[in-house]
Amino acid sequence: MKIQFNDIEAHKSEFSSKKYAAFVVEPVQGEGGMVVANEEFLQAAEEVCAVIQTGSGRTGHLFANDPYNVAPDMMLLSNTLGRGMYPIGAVVAKASAYSKHVDKKDSSTFAGAGLEVAVALKTLELLTKSEYDSSFLGSTTIDNVQGASHYIKLALNDLTKRYPGIIASRGTGLMWSLTFEDPEDQAVGNIVSTIVTKTTLSYLICGFLMNKRQILVMPFLGDENSVRFEPPLTIRPRGIMNS
Repeated sequence: MKIQFNDIEAHKSEFSSKKYAAFVVEPVQGEGGMVVANEEFLQAAEEVCAVIQTGSGRTGHLFANDPYNVAPDMMLLSNTLGRGMYPIGAVVAKASAYSKHVDKKDSSTFAGAGLEVAVALKTLELLTKSEYDSSFLGSTTIDNVQGASHYIKLALNDLTKRYPGIIASRGTGLMWSLTFEDPEDQAVGNIVSTIVTKTTLSYLICGFLMNKRQILVMPFLGDENSVRFEPPLTIRPRGIMNS
């Protein structure tokens, strides 16, 4: 069963039936177009069911639920734990959500791998230890994400103001998307309108940025007229790269 993102009433209506075992949600829908959950929606979800959420620093917080004032019963961690080099996944659960009976019957392809666990522990250390000049973006990698996010948000706001109705942005932390639209999309014979309608504009933009600017961005599977950009957590604005 799928529920419209950020639709509190639909969520309450479905889960009041008691037909569901769990509610799985991404606080930021990555593949869906960097759509950010609002705090009220997640808090309402917490009231009626077990909440599972994810995150490892890219949102500007160690865990994606941190800024929402909700306490998930379970958190699923993967990808960034292994720094993209080693396959690893982890489940962090409250004691009330843990079952020893189920634990003994479950297994994992990557369970008990000492090297991968060592990489994950080092990753968490690098995310939280002080290694930067704190005068601009803060002293930890997560502080850096928050500062860089603010910097990017200001730049994107300026861009969308200059091209209203053509470019829109959304996202948080270092998870952002740009959506491109044709304000005259009903115009017959309009080449841009045709490209937008055929959902190929994002691919053209990605190709141009790669070939002409050496910038790697990707389209979304579920939002064909938008492109995503997710820079490294250590990115810094030009001029303070070596500070």
